[in-house]
Amino acid sequence: MAWLRKTKGVPGSAPGGLEWHTTEDVVEVEDGLAVELLEIPDAGFLSVPPPAAAEEEGDGAEVAPESEKAVPAKPARKTAAKAPAKTEVQE
Repeated sequence: MAWLRKTKGVPGSAPGGLEWHTTEDVVEVEDGLAVELLEIPDAGFLSVPPPAAAEEEGDGAEVAPESEKAVPAKPARKTAAKAPAKTEVQE
């Protein structure tokens, strides 16, 4: 699995119900799909480290000022496709 951020065409989506609502959203994507998305010219997809790994990086010796700290991006939600409404059959 790969983690992708979309920097252009936001809000945007990808097959499988993946959505990016802001340029800060980081979404986990299957490796095969990630390769395909990253190969699209000018689509704005970037491979990024997993959100949890970004928080664990560093040895804690250096603390960034409050204004320079990155706001953790929330993962985009997958939305389920709604089934079409059933209609009654009239005879």
